[in-house]
Amino acid sequence: MDEELISGAQAAEYLGVSRARIYALTRAGKIGRQIGGYWLYSRAELDAWKAKRSPKGGRPKDELKPTMKYQTPSSGAVLGSS
Repeated sequence: MDEELISGAQAAEYLGVSRARIYALTRAGKIGRQIGGYWLYSRAELDAWKAKRSPKGGRPKDELKPTMKYQTPSSGAVLGSS
């Protein structure tokens, strides 16, 4: 069974993200494959990446970085999310 491969522009439209985001994910090795000098994307891999995203959009859960807390010297107040 042959899978349908689409271009970066088509992948961006399919996922509702910018082409720059598609190419950033490609450079990171998250999606895409190079065939004959072209980067192509399967809908199955795009669907898998989309499924890992948080419900509100944004970065996939495996790309989230922990939030750091710090204190300001003058007030001693803790800044950052809890």
